[in-house]
Parts: sequence; C-alpha cells; structure tokens
Amino acid sequence: MDETSFPRVELDERPKLDAQELAFPKSQSGITDDDALNRHVKHSSGGVQEFWQLGYRLFNSSADTFPVPFVAGDAFDETFLRAVSPYYTLPKEPAPPLSSLTNLTPLLGLVSAIHVSSFFHLFDEAHQLQLAKSLAGLLSPLPGSMIFGAHGGLPEKGLQIGEDDQSKVGSYMFCHSPESWGELWNGQVFECGTVNVEAIWKPGIG
Repeated sequence: MDETSFPRVELDERPKLDAQELAFPKSQSGITDDDALNRHVKHSSGGVQEFWQLGYRLFNSSADTFPVPFVAGDAFDETFLRAVSPYYTLPKEPAPPLSSLTNLTPLLGLVSAIHVSSFFHLFDEAHQLQLAKSLAGLLSPLPGSMIFGAHGGLPEKGLQIGEDDQSKVGSYMFCHSPESWGELWNGQVFECGTVNVEAIWKPGIG
C-alpha cells in the first residue's frame, strides 16, 4: 500500500504553551520549569480529523458506509458543551440530526449511553466534578441510560504519586475511590437517590 496516499500528521510538532496554559499542567505534574514542561505536554489541535480520515482508509470505510459523525471539542468549553443541571424529565426539543452537529449542546438530556475512559484522572478533584456535571447534562432521564468507562483510581480517595522515568520528576494524580466515586455521582452531580452507581477498584489498573 502506498503510504503517501495517507494524510500526513506531524507527531513531533509541539507548539509552546504560554504561562496561563502551563499553569494547570504545572500544578498536576510537579514540573516547574517551562521548557521541561513544554517537552512533556503533547499539544493536539490539528491532527484529530486527519486520524479520523485515516481510519476510513485503514478499514476500507467511508462517511457513507460508517455514518458516525466525529465532533471534536473541549468538554470544559461552554461553547462546545454547555453545563446544565441533569435532566429528570425528557427535553421538549427533539434530537437533532447527528450529521448537523458542530458541538454537543444540542444533545443535552438526549444521550442514552456515554462512554468515557482513561480521562477523569487527568484532572484535579474540582475539574473532575466539573466534568462529571457537564456529562450528566447530556444524559437522558429515561431508565437504563448510563455513563460508563474506566479511569485511574485508588482504594482510598487521594493523590497517586508516581515518577516519570524520563524526567525523574514526581507526578501527582488525583484519584477517586469506589466510595467517593459513588458519592460524586449520587449526591454531588445527580440528586441523591436518583441514580445507581457501580464502581470497583482493581490493583495494577488504577
């Protein structure tokens, strides 16, 4: 297969972040030097759509045979996903055609299954709560609707401290326990008693 037929994605381009953009990664990684942190931050802004197109070629597919729209965005950006309280009754507005979506806000209260994995533990406790509230606003109130996935965790809620083999700099990752994870969703995000939360922690997975 001719590799030149695939879209070119530059993986080694790492635009430098400014001081404001570096503040949060600094607080989470323990790396205080700007240049060192820039070497560790993978900035992804232009290659996502190219990977989607590459997937079509790899699986001999197309937008016609696999008509699943791909909508890239920032879950913390209000213009992409407006944060609202969870829905306890169905929205009056019908679901929009998925092909028309440019952000996720039109789907508020309409999504029956949301898969999120290897994601929550990338953020501190406050941002995890913010993310959970944003996702909860998407969930349909119909019985059986669910948010599911796997994330880094601990048997007891707190910081998981590790060491980067390359930088030898300590890294800190906030992790929920099964108990605190349940309390997050059943009480802080959704009204207590309105949802069922199932969570387990497995050693070696996180």
